[in-house]
Amino acid sequence: MKYQMGDSLGGLLFILFILVFAILCLRFVYLAIKRRQIKMTLVTLVGVVTLYVVAILAVSLLSKDRFIQLGSQECFDDWCAIVTSSTQTAAIGDVTAQGKFVIVSVKVINEARGTAQAPDHPQIVLVDSTHTTYFPSSSGQAALASAEGVQPPLGQRLQSGESFATNTVFDVPTDAQQMKALVTEGSGPPMIGDQNSWLHKKTYFQL
Repeated sequence: MKYQMGDSLGGLLFILFILVFAILCLRFVYLAIKRRQIKMTLVTLVGVVTLYVVAILAVSLLSKDRFIQLGSQECFDDWCAIVTSSTQTAAIGDVTAQGKFVIVSVKVINEARGTAQAPDHPQIVLVDSTHTTYFPSSSGQAALASAEGVQPPLGQRLQSGESFATNTVFDVPTDAQQMKALVTEGSGPPMIGDQNSWLHKKTYFQL
């Protein structure tokens, strides 16, 4: 199944907000230069920004965590990631985990038509039942590189229609339960309905 993380309505509202914000800022500067009354323009500008922030927070607070199965396709516009599998092991080669190694396999696809692209700050982390977040293990990743070869980074640039598979290693406590993978992409400003927005719930792959 395919899940689209981007919200087209949220994107349109963001563009509209930027246009209105820019127009009001230009009007404010013009009035200030001409030494005319700027109070109403300033109040409108503050009101527009406040309304947009409130809308982001309201939608985020009403959102709920979503859990999707391994093999599902999670897309951020045309950049898509599929968590295909996960395995656990106490050691990789001669490197022993502090807890246990969890190796997560991901397939990355560029679905853009005729356009090469690289994702904007992609990341994968693990989250357990206590909401503790685990980041990739540098020692585990180095051990995997020695055993199986260097894994391509999530941010690798792809031609149109290209894909690749990569493995990411995490070192988590042995008693960590209900592990789930969170894939994120994008570092732009918050938008209404986007899971990267303030307080917005996330979409997780169940491991």
